[in-house]
Amino acid sequence: MRSKVILVTMATVTALVTLDATIVAVALPSIARGLNASFADVEWVIGSYVLCFASLLTPFGALGDHRGRKGAVLAGVSIFAVASLLCGVAPTASILIAARVLQGIGAAFLPPAALGIIGHTFHGDDRTRAFGVWGSVIGLAVVAGPVIGGIVTTLMGWRWTFLINLPLCVALCVAIVRWVPDSRNPHARRYDVGGSVTFCAALFFLTWALIDPHDIAARIAGSLIMLIAFVAIERRQRDPMLDLGLFQRSDFLGAVAAMIGYSASAQVLVYFFPLYLQNGIGYSALASGVAMLPYAVPLFLMPRLAARLAIARGTRVVLAWGLAIVAAGDLLMALAARTLHYPLFAGAMFVAGIGAGLLNGETAQTLQATIPTAQGGMAGGLSATVRFASILLAVAVLGVFYSHRGIPWVMATAAVVAAVSATFVWRLLPARQISDRAGLEPLAVD
Repeated sequence: MRSKVILVTMATVTALVTLDATIVAVALPSIARGLNASFADVEWVIGSYVLCFASLLTPFGALGDHRGRKGAVLAGVSIFAVASLLCGVAPTASILIAARVLQGIGAAFLPPAALGIIGHTFHGDDRTRAFGVWGSVIGLAVVAGPVIGGIVTTLMGWRWTFLINLPLCVALCVAIVRWVPDSRNPHARRYDVGGSVTFCAALFFLTWALIDPHDIAARIAGSLIMLIAFVAIERRQRDPMLDLGLFQRSDFLGAVAAMIGYSASAQVLVYFFPLYLQNGIGYSALASGVAMLPYAVPLFLMPRLAARLAIARGTRVVLAWGLAIVAAGDLLMALAARTLHYPLFAGAMFVAGIGAGLLNGETAQTLQATIPTAQGGMAGGLSATVRFASILLAVAVLGVFYSHRGIPWVMATAAVVAAVSATFVWRLLPARQISDRAGLEPLAVD
């Protein structure tokens, strides 16, 4: 019973980040009107949050491994709650942006610590099933976010898109204190400050380049310099934040390929569906949110089936076939988009959604399983970093296709990404299911 409560609590912690992102995105036009904000201000309501969140995920995950994951997730929820309150009462766009920076810092604690706690609590087939439940909860957040955002913004005003987080954060804090045990890496000697700072800086410059194309060359150069410094530091560390030896293992590379493929061919489409449904077909914002349900519902329904299939047939089969189905669905959407006929497009969305649902929890579980459980926080942070960076890069690249060739080319390009990723996954992952590596390093529990 306690393990189920831990699972639901940690899944909800991760879903909180997904819900907030989708709800706030829906509310952006109302925020601009309410604060008399410019387009640049509205961009940085999202950009300031993204910069902090993306760059801090892996360092905060490693910090949780060192200092305790329960404390990390409590700190994250508390900071997120305070920041949500400040966002909700912000009198100007500048104060809202500053509060969003704080909110991004709090959010960066949450996915790594939550995934690390799930990995500590469950092992073997139970872990696979747990990530199936986790994926379903995340899928539910994707389904509910746009609808909740539209309803809250329309009936209560944009400030409540932030204030609505407060009761959920309070409930999560109570559940964490009451039910979640602490865990950490018992072999950690000293926190890798140099590695954390350079990794954070590299992701910061890369994310900044992707969300704001001004001076992109200088920011990419800054990211590369920090990445080189990070690699140099990690090679000399006795206790590195990220073991570079992972990149010599095919199972880890296969798991990363699956995560990149899922993020860049399936998850990223959530940003392009509203553009097609509103600008192409002519739906309203709320109607377009409802029209995305054929894609979103399988994200909720399929992860638990994926877990059962992974136990019976192996991880490689689920991930490769999931990506293949996404590729087929994306290609069907590319063809259907030319007709501007929603039923055809909805059927193609449903096919892609089935594939995405198979990948939703299994990609995270597979990447976690390639890294020792004692480093579960770092693994969770790395998983979230790969996912988020892939989405940002895909938005930037597919955005160019959208601007010059339209939605059909966006979907066709995503189909190619999914097909190529499926090939890499099939070649790199072992035929057997990846077993979790919990036994390699016992956990210290306070």
